[in-house]
Amino acid sequence: MDIAVGPQKEVFVTGWLTHSTDAWFEGSSDSSDIHMLDTPSGGAGFLVRYAGDTGELRFVQPGSVLPTEYPIFASFHSTGHSVAEVDGRLYHGEGLVPNQSYSTGSAMITVRDLEGAVLQRFGPRELKPFWYSIYIQGIRFDAQGNLYMAGTYRDTLFFAPDVVLIPSRSFHHATWDVFVASYAPDGAVRWAHQVEGGTDDLWISNGWYGRATFDVDTQGNLTLGAVAHGVPPAAFSAAEDGAVLANYSSDGVPQRIQTLRDLGISYFPSFNMLRNQMGPLYRLFANSYVPRPRSLRRDRSGNMYVLWRKTKTTDRPTNTLTVRDTTFYARAEVSQSVLTKFDAQGSLEWARNLEHDFILWPTGMEVTEDGHVYVWGHFRGSYLILEDVELRQNASTESRKHDGFVAHYDENGHLLRALHLQAAGDGVHSIESLAIGPSGDVYVAGRFASDMAILGTDTLHARGENNMFVAKYSATSLSAAPSVEFPSGVVETLNYPNPFRDATTITYSVPAPGRVRLTVYDVLGREMAVLLDKQQSAGLHSARLDASAWPSGLYLYRLEAGNYSSVKTMTVVR
Repeated sequence: MDIAVGPQKEVFVTGWLTHSTDAWFEGSSDSSDIHMLDTPSGGAGFLVRYAGDTGELRFVQPGSVLPTEYPIFASFHSTGHSVAEVDGRLYHGEGLVPNQSYSTGSAMITVRDLEGAVLQRFGPRELKPFWYSIYIQGIRFDAQGNLYMAGTYRDTLFFAPDVVLIPSRSFHHATWDVFVASYAPDGAVRWAHQVEGGTDDLWISNGWYGRATFDVDTQGNLTLGAVAHGVPPAAFSAAEDGAVLANYSSDGVPQRIQTLRDLGISYFPSFNMLRNQMGPLYRLFANSYVPRPRSLRRDRSGNMYVLWRKTKTTDRPTNTLTVRDTTFYARAEVSQSVLTKFDAQGSLEWARNLEHDFILWPTGMEVTEDGHVYVWGHFRGSYLILEDVELRQNASTESRKHDGFVAHYDENGHLLRALHLQAAGDGVHSIESLAIGPSGDVYVAGRFASDMAILGTDTLHARGENNMFVAKYSATSLSAAPSVEFPSGVVETLNYPNPFRDATTITYSVPAPGRVRLTVYDVLGREMAVLLDKQQSAGLHSARLDASAWPSGLYLYRLEAGNYSSVKTMTVVR
């Protein structure tokens, strides 16, 4: 899924319906006002427009119908993976094959008006497409409206009759090459380049899946994060471990390579240690443990924000990732994710750890004009810790349950708020995309795998399973300003599931930093459990209650935060 906001707060969402059953879109707050989209066999992309102020559905339409050269198929329905609004036009990235194994990027940009009508299409084409092997990892724009893309391809790639990229090896050897390209606002090709020294072992850091690790500044200067899993190509010669940030000018000319060493990033076990211990196999495995840029964004001042991910090393007692003078630790079996900010000259401003106990998938990152940073995705395990805010799951690491999250940092790296998406049962409950509106409003799109989910303190209901949602927050509702979201004397609390059999999670929001106490009582007023009694920051928190040994009945839980308090009930059912 991807989401974009227009000049009049129009909200556009694109994505992919992977099942051939009908999809239903709510038209307004009236639960009976729904619109059906007939999904063809194999699934299809969709494009939706909502009114930004009221959330009312303005249109919903399937993706484009595209012809295919395969005789057994008359046509394919495109899959939607990226959308952006620029100068009153909608740039809609669409894929060519409705196959979940290849659900990334697009091989075509469809330009539409704000009512969804097609104005033009453009994009690269391969000479001999084999299961359509072009992958465009998202789209970016400069201040002049020029479009930039980065991706991978396997065969001769045509952008224009005189702009052709030749793969580094035979197509039949499963070569994957990396390219960067730019189009003018009218769709004319400005330039296209293969990343120097292309090899089937060189990958854009995010691989096939998700948003690309690249961005452009207002002048069109492009930065691409990449990692070489094999012998690094010549351009990467200074990067022993193969992880780099490659910088290009607005006309596509390579400018410089930034290695981990250039950025002051080191790690343990080091690449040399892994190489020496693995011997001849080091090129196959050692790079898996190297910190790589997972997401990358730039703000209008030229500051660069990079989310690094370091894979777990199961044969080591500890993992570390060091950014300049700050070292972050993790257990051997856990990967690491660290968010960094560098100024325009490459000096480190700050670094923040996203601590977890099992698996974390950061899906994307967005930066506002004033330098606020949003990171989102989903995690699996018992907790995710973002500074002093802890998001807890009511599931073990053996379960297949994933919870979604949004982390909001200010320009100085201080966490302002963490949003938690929870739902019952196994499955992926995830924040998929986020966009910032012209007034600073925050629009969040995601999915959940059950018929009900809790997004922060709000409950989402659905008619079936495998659901998507779009939510709007004001410019301050994801911040530390308590007066907007919390009336005086009120502390918001909610537990889910309720009723429950053995365990429930109590989610609560406190209006200001201070001492927080959460206590559970039976109906006679006897204290059953003190779940917490400690200093906490303002914002959203959660606590898990294990009542497996308690009898059936009604219980009360009381939350005290400074001068604020809240009492609610919950039910244990045997």
